[in-house]
Formats: sequence, structure tokens, C-alpha cells
Amino acid sequence: MNPLVSSPETAESPLSEMAHVVLVVIAAIMAAEWVPDTYTYGWIAAVTLAALGRGFFRRRAARDEDPERVFNAVRLGVAAIGFAWGAGIILNGAALPSDALAWITVILAGIVSGATVSLLPDPFSFYLLTAALLLPLTFTVWRDTNVNSGLSVFVVLLYGGAMSVYFRRMHKALLEQLIGSKRLEVTERAAGREHAMLDALVDGAPNAIALVDNAGAIIRVNRSFEALFGCTADQAVGRCLKA
Repeated sequence: MNPLVSSPETAESPLSEMAHVVLVVIAAIMAAEWVPDTYTYGWIAAVTLAALGRGFFRRRAARDEDPERVFNAVRLGVAAIGFAWGAGIILNGAALPSDALAWITVILAGIVSGATVSLLPDPFSFYLLTAALLLPLTFTVWRDTNVNSGLSVFVVLLYGGAMSVYFRRMHKALLEQLIGSKRLEVTERAAGREHAMLDALVDGAPNAIALVDNAGAIIRVNRSFEALFGCTADQAVGRCLKA
């Protein structure tokens, strides 16, 4: 199945990497009031480098014809971005007030939602990114004493589970669509070969052969027909065979 779904993995726009850079800058600005500058700048740098690395691996994989190498390159980039985001949540999340953490949670939820489309061909990459984002977030909200930790953890895990179910259904639909397209392509090729074989048999037959439609009009003749009746195919096509 990999050859069918590997090409969409490498066809993303560079904007997908740029989006991570923009989002981590926004997240760092939200956290800047409560965490050391070293942590916020480090978070931005880590995600930016991971995004650039993912773009490099993705473009390199686009030139590779081996589907397994394509998937491995994409997964490496996804893992780098996921762990960079997750490390930032672990390091910065404990110092954040609930409202700032809530806004960063919205950013992470948006990344997971976008991954249901951008990583649709590869479930492993989607689950890897989702775990790398949501597990550190779960740990962070569990440590937050200003909110109901149990409820917050439940909501985060519920969201992750819902996105996983949605992704699995979308991935199944994608596979069915690709399999259907591949079967149609194979069928069309087989029909083309059969048509070419039939043409060769008709043209090479020693007997005069004329193909007619339901009204009896000639739609095709072979060379033996032309030789027997002394007319060309252009002259015979369209005429009623009885005439």
C-alpha cells in the first residue's frame, strides 16, 4: 500500500513548516511574561530548527522513489517537530497561569487538527505527533493547581481520542479511494490491450469483416473487405450494409 500513499506525504507546501514557526512564536510571546527568556528563545529555536529539518527531509524524500524511505524521512521530521513542541510545553508549562496555558492548548489542538489532513497518508506519523504534543500537555495541566486537574486531563485525552477516531476513518476513506483509482487504472489498461488485440485480429483476418451498429450502419471494415468490395474504409463507413 505504501506506493499508493507516499506521494501526498511529500507534496505539502513549505507553508506547513512556516506555520509551526509562526505558532511557536505566538506561544512564546504568550509565555514570555512568566518564563525566562532563555526558555522562550530556546523553544522558538528548537521548533524552528525542527521545522527546517522537516522541510529538508521532505524535499529530499520527494526525489526518492523508495516509499519506505519517503515514510522514514517524513516520520523523522514529524518526530523532531513533535518533540520540540513537547519539550517546550514541559519546560514552560509549569510556570504559566491557566489562561495562558489554555491559549497554548488551543494552538496545540489546531496543530493536531491540521495533522489529520497533512499526515493523512501515514497513521504512524499522525499518532506520533499527537502523542508528542498531547502527552506533555496532559502532564502539564495535571500539575496545574488552579484548575480541576482531573477534568482538564480528561478533556485533553478525550480530544486526542476523538481526533484519532476521526483520523482513522479519514485514512480508511483515503485508502478506499486510492484503491478504487488504481483498480480503474488497471481496468482501463486491460481494456486498451484487449481493444488493440481485437483491432489486430480484425485487420489481419483473411475474410471480409464489417462492424455495424444497431441500425445496420457500417462503423468499421478491415483490409479484406476493402479488397473484396473495391472501396476504402472511409467510403464504407456510415453506409448501410444492405446497400
